[in-house]
Amino acid sequence: MPYETPVDLGNFVAALRQADLVDLKWGERGMLCGNPLSGNPKVLTLIVADEADAWIINRAKEAISQGDEEAAFAILAEITDEHRAEH
Repeated sequence: MPYETPVDLGNFVAALRQADLVDLKWGERGMLCGNPLSGNPKVLTLIVADEADAWIINRAKEAISQGDEEAAFAILAEITDEHRAEH
C-alpha cells in the first residue's frame, strides 16, 4: 500500500484557486479541468487514486471557479470520507 500524506484542505483549495487548469492523472488515464483563459495558463498536475477522485476534484474546481469555496471544502471531504471508510 502506498504511503498517504495528509492534505491540508485549505492549502489544497488555495492551489486549486490559483490554477487555471488542473491536470488529473490516474493509471494510464487522465483529464483536464478548469478554464484556460490566459495564453499561458497555470497548470496544477495531480496524481489521484482513481477516476472517482478525479471527478470529485473536478467538481471542487468548478465550485471554486464559481466563488463557492465552502462547497469546494464539502466536495473534497468526500475523498477523505471515502478513504476513511475503506480502512
